[in-house]
Amino acid sequence: KVVKEDGTESVLPSITKVLDSMGDKDWYKKWVEKVGKETAAAISKASAHRGTMMHHLLDWYFGGMIDKEALRAEMDIRFKTFTDDEKEVAFKLFSVLYDGGVFDTIRDVDSIEKSIYCLENGGFWGKTDFVCEKNDGGKIIVDFKSSKSVHTKDAKVEKYKLQLAGYWLAWRETMGESLSGCELWIAHEDSDIPEVIELNGSELRAKCDEFLNMVTMWHEQYAQP
Repeated sequence: KVVKEDGTESVLPSITKVLDSMGDKDWYKKWVEKVGKETAAAISKASAHRGTMMHHLLDWYFGGMIDKEALRAEMDIRFKTFTDDEKEVAFKLFSVLYDGGVFDTIRDVDSIEKSIYCLENGGFWGKTDFVCEKNDGGKIIVDFKSSKSVHTKDAKVEKYKLQLAGYWLAWRETMGESLSGCELWIAHEDSDIPEVIELNGSELRAKCDEFLNMVTMWHEQYAQP
């Protein structure tokens, strides 16, 4: 909930909810039909577990725990219900970023897992993975993603960019600060090289406009009075 200036409360949709509701759902339906419901459910569950663990590893790392072996041991303590295979894949994905040099570009950490909101076009909220200051002085939002293959679908990357644009807009309103840009960090299971996708300048402005249009459509179709 967000309390507006007039004292009223507003229940806002999350950035991911807007994107999931207004995006193309046909691909998921076709994928389930192709692999079967049970297989799709198992893959989705394992992927969610790996993503959860990878995000925690990154949170612990940037929160001050920088030793890789300590990070791996913490996984066994905190994720006892997850399988060893899921842990190993999650740790490999983290190691792709850890060993790939992307952390070396960071000068200082601003915040981790910060909830932010924006009231433009009806409003929305989100929680950033990570906001940091780069070695070149720019301050950016970073979103972590994991992928099965380096052949990440273009449509999926475009959706990730819209998500980053939503975070950027929400940060500007909540924190009163226009960040210099955003970065998407993708760790692929079948590669040791991290993928870094930058979003700034005219492309960022275009994605912000596109996302705000989606927010407007969401509120027209789903918002309650």
